[in-house]
Amino acid sequence: MKTTDRAALDDWYAVATAAELGQAPVVTRLLGQDIELCRDEAGAPVIREILNDGGRSRALPAQERYGCIWTTLGRPNKDIFDIAESH
Repeated sequence: MKTTDRAALDDWYAVATAAELGQAPVVTRLLGQDIELCRDEAGAPVIREILNDGGRSRALPAQERYGCIWTTLGRPNKDIFDIAESH
């Protein structure tokens, strides 16, 4: 079951490494919610929730940073935290 904790929903999470994500869909779970990840034709990450009826949600926010694919199930009020060693 997907969490209802607003603080958890509104944060960013690394859900895959950039290297492992291609155009073929990958399914994983975030905070109790199944999600599907892939890349579009331009190479940008696309992430959608898998709905109870098997359908897909609108695209979730997604960023590729620090060698990972990041997403959120909510509405973050801050950017992904900085990893100084990556600079």
